Amino acid sequence: GGVGRGVWKGARPWEVGDEAMGAAGNETDGTVFCSAELFPTAPLFAAGELERQSETAHALIGGFLLLLVLVWTGHVVKWPSPLRSLRTSYAAAGAVSCCGGGYLFLWVLVLLKPSQLGALWAFTKQALTQIQHISIALNLLACGATDLAVAYGAVEDHFGKSIHSFWALNLTCVGLVFMVHPQSTSLADTEHLVLGLCIILGTYFLSNERRDAWPPDSIEALIGAPLFGVAVAILMAFEEQDSPFKVLAESCQTGYRLAWVGGLVALVTTAAVGALSIWARASAPVLQQPSARRSSQSPADSPGWRGRARGRYEMVPTDVEVEAHE
Repeated sequence: GGVGRGVWKGARPWEVGDEAMGAAGNETDGTVFCSAELFPTAPLFAAGELERQSETAHALIGGFLLLLVLVWTGHVVKWPSPLRSLRTSYAAAGAVSCCGGGYLFLWVLVLLKPSQLGALWAFTKQALTQIQHISIALNLLACGATDLAVAYGAVEDHFGKSIHSFWALNLTCVGLVFMVHPQSTSLADTEHLVLGLCIILGTYFLSNERRDAWPPDSIEALIGAPLFGVAVAILMAFEEQDSPFKVLAESCQTGYRLAWVGGLVALVTTAAVGALSIWARASAPVLQQPSARRSSQSPADSPGWRGRARGRYEMVPTDVEVEAHE
């Protein structure tokens, strides 16, 4: 079958021997575009160690995703908690996303084998799954940065609903990467395909809620939450049957370029959100004054503000103001 820009003769790259691998290459110019060396899993990991570590990472990422679902559920149903405040909910969601992304990033580079960091780095640079994990981690960190910017950076006052596009774009990248995450069995492939699809669809519905300031009459959160619930269940129940890391060079695998695109999206998002937050706060000094009424409230929390469908905010009289006027 075709791989990259060349064509493999006979079996798939990970099914052929070293001699066949060395002879395989691009039929046009004869270059070898895939390494013939297997990843150094044997000396680096004990039998079953990598599989157990992978299952633990899946479960913990599922736990962070569950916390996100609970945060927004608490806001939507108005639990008697600080989550009733939209600003607090964005701050909590941002913190959870950053913790999840930070954990996954450290898992790839340190926690997976802290006693052999040099060998772990050599392994990480070759393994597509690890490159994809880094991409997912960066996207989660970018999602968290976006939520924190909405909560504290005053960006929504200036840019309205457009700021939420950054969040949706990064979480969509997470779903796409999961859909092409290399696995060793057809069952695991199907699980990751469903996982990625649920994340993408859930992102679509929750993105609409975010853009419209979570209107109480919308049902899109009721659709998005179960989709993320399915993703949580898949992550937490995942069992690694056989190490998917024992494959050949990362450029031989579907999803290699997508992982780099996802990481680039995350870096651009973080830089853009940071710059917009600095600019927004600098151009609106009243938001930074402790005595200002709105210094501790987001637009959606203020009693005289209502989010419009276009994501902007307009000042409308509250019931108390109407009665006082009459």
